[in-house]
Amino acid sequence: MLNMAGKLKPAKAKDTLKTVNEIAGYIYTQQTFANIFTASAGVRLQNNSLWGTDIVPMAGLAVNPTISSTFKGSVSKGFRSPTIMELYLYAPNPDLKPEKMLNYELSWLQKLAEKKLSFELTCYLMKGKNMIQVQNPGPNARRQNVGNFQNKGIEVSVNYVPLSGLHLHSNYNYLHQDKITLAAPRQQFNFNANYTYKIWNFFTGLQYIDKLYSNVNPAINQYYMLWNNRISVAPVKKVNLFISVNNLLNQQYQINYGYPMAGRNYAAGFNVHF
Repeated sequence: MLNMAGKLKPAKAKDTLKTVNEIAGYIYTQQTFANIFTASAGVRLQNNSLWGTDIVPMAGLAVNPTISSTFKGSVSKGFRSPTIMELYLYAPNPDLKPEKMLNYELSWLQKLAEKKLSFELTCYLMKGKNMIQVQNPGPNARRQNVGNFQNKGIEVSVNYVPLSGLHLHSNYNYLHQDKITLAAPRQQFNFNANYTYKIWNFFTGLQYIDKLYSNVNPAINQYYMLWNNRISVAPVKKVNLFISVNNLLNQQYQINYGYPMAGRNYAAGFNVHF
């Protein structure tokens, strides 16, 4: 096409409509025996217009030897189809395959001190294939299936209510990866304290992240600690005023490559409940 000056005018790009249809249905059942054993099982049937039909089952068993103790075990299959964004928009790859995974989990839940203190210990193993990750960030970014992977780890969670209105919670997670996984830290520690006194509520929370990868090629991992605080008050029923200070230590970090998170920041506002 020529313009009035006789110069070649670039053709206008055409919009392309892409459609992917997905439908799923599931059945789940749970049964308790002798007030000690609880068995559960389920299955999801999922159909995708690009990849056909897949069966996604799960099964679990919980045992309560005492009123304060619970042991649980489960086996489940995971299945996730690539999204429209992953296929055709940011870092697109229309040849992506669905992610598939088998997850094995064992846990022990114990309550102590008249149920004021409780902890849970969980061990897990994940085996999968076709994990989707962004390769080569920047203008040439492209998503790829990275093949088989195996992750295993342990998580400890503790809850304690030492006195009325005060709730303490802490958890620690360790993850061992045989392949780099984006946004999945090797170690994560959280501690939260929440105290309510009459119309006042005080919250403080610490989070430590160790070796979180924001990029694969080249490998970029991060370490940081966040400290968030919040004070709120309810002067009248159903109205809540708050002020918060987040990232008080002013940590510089990224969860997604190329998108720096905010440093120290402040917020104030109110909530109205109807």
